[in-house]
Amino acid sequence: MPTHPSDSVEMQAGYADLQQHIVEYLSQAHDLRRQLADKEQERQDQLREFLLGQIELLDAFERKEANLREKYEDGLEALKIINSYGTIQKRVLQQLSRHGVSRITFPENRLIIGLSKVVETEPDASKPNDTIISVINHGYVRGNMVLREAELIVVKN
Repeated sequence: MPTHPSDSVEMQAGYADLQQHIVEYLSQAHDLRRQLADKEQERQDQLREFLLGQIELLDAFERKEANLREKYEDGLEALKIINSYGTIQKRVLQQLSRHGVSRITFPENRLIIGLSKVVETEPDASKPNDTIISVINHGYVRGNMVLREAELIVVKN
């Protein structure tokens, strides 16, 4: 069957329209992927801020418990109240754990670069450099992301 010259022009116009629709579709798909990525980043940022707030709450409980233990170490009634702070701390740690957050541990009691920062050093000839003397603030991680570095006092000879 012979084709008419007008069929060719109509087909080219159809191809051009199809190409235009494909370009518009791809552009919209790209925009939607970008918007989705932005929303996911916003959600992650909000979750991170929430988790850091919970960590600050945990710090406050730990400081309060330590202060009370020091002040009322001999009082039996006071120790019951102090222990209740420990219960609250455990619950906050459980909530953090549900979101994949864990405390940074130092199995060899040594400084780990990237997971901790040194806030103070003290000499101690009986211990090697970078041995942890005290943890000022615990550090926390979520997966591979450091939420907060541990703040440490370490040996420096």
